[in-house]
Amino acid sequence: MDMPPAKPVSEMIPFSVFTPYYSETVLYSSSELREENEDGISILFYLQKIFPDEWENFLERIGRGGSTGDVELQNSSTDSLELRFWVSYRGQTLARTG
Repeated sequence: MDMPPAKPVSEMIPFSVFTPYYSETVLYSSSELREENEDGISILFYLQKIFPDEWENFLERIGRGGSTGDVELQNSSTDSLELRFWVSYRGQTLARTG
């Protein structure tokens, strides 16, 4: 494989990433779960696709069937909070670097 030569460090573009730490809580809001990115994909949809087994386990744990829609979960106050926790625990990296 032919790789181009690397640029000197002095010519590289700098960037910074701020990461919450210590006791900061990262908890997605209900609106953030539904918000779609430029590709039309929401955080909830993305996490459901990369963690399908955990999604099924979550639905079973809260007593919902596999055919339960996201809107139904978000309309129930207790299920909505559980859903926000589920997404937030799996989306920590997304939230901390987004």
